[in-house]
Amino acid sequence: MRVERTLILVHSLRQTAVSVLRPLLAAQPNTPAKIGFAWQIAAGAVLAKASTATWIADGTLRVEARSAEWSNEIRRAKTEILDRLTHLVGAGIVSSIVIVEAPAARRASHFVDRKSYFSRRP
Repeated sequence: MRVERTLILVHSLRQTAVSVLRPLLAAQPNTPAKIGFAWQIAAGAVLAKASTATWIADGTLRVEARSAEWSNEIRRAKTEILDRLTHLVGAGIVSSIVIVEAPAARRASHFVDRKSYFSRRP
């Protein structure tokens, strides 16, 4: 007796979104809005909310993180995000990601001594 097995593939929502959006994005011109949208998909909701991405036509994506902590998180995920962007918009469109802290975050980190601030008790 022969038993046939059917393999059912279950895709994550991210995989489904990418498979649907990739051909749609390919049909559009490369604009800062298109790359910004792709950044939101590639980075994910949390990192996208914690940053602002600006694409420059030379292939650089400048990502401004809200804080030093978010900057570190984006740095950790940078390679994976760049791979996802390449998959979404095509090779060479985004060639590098430059991560900077937002000016307000840089100023705040200079004025707050975090160690003493968090060790205080009310």
